[in-house]
Amino acid sequence: MLIGDDGFGCALVLSAMWLLGMATADEMPLIIITGFTVHVLSLAAQVWVGLVTAGTGIQFLWCVPALAICAWLGLKVYRILNKRWLLRPLRALLLIFTSTLVF
Repeated sequence: MLIGDDGFGCALVLSAMWLLGMATADEMPLIIITGFTVHVLSLAAQVWVGLVTAGTGIQFLWCVPALAICAWLGLKVYRILNKRWLLRPLRALLLIFTSTLVF
């Protein structure tokens, strides 16, 4: 993992590999477990060094309704999109996000 990376980049790459067809459905449970583990270890490290406080928890709780609405909307949109339309913006976003990890 890159120095200073909080683990989200690693989880993003693994999920994108599955969405782009580079990983099979048989590998998906491993990708989910790996992504979850990276997030848990990242959060534990941030708690350990004191970056997570009560204020962080309150800010997170303010975001929960937006996360729920976006997840619901994403599921609705995913059902009507075909894979070809989904992959185009996904590849663009993947390029943008990975470039931010480099710069």
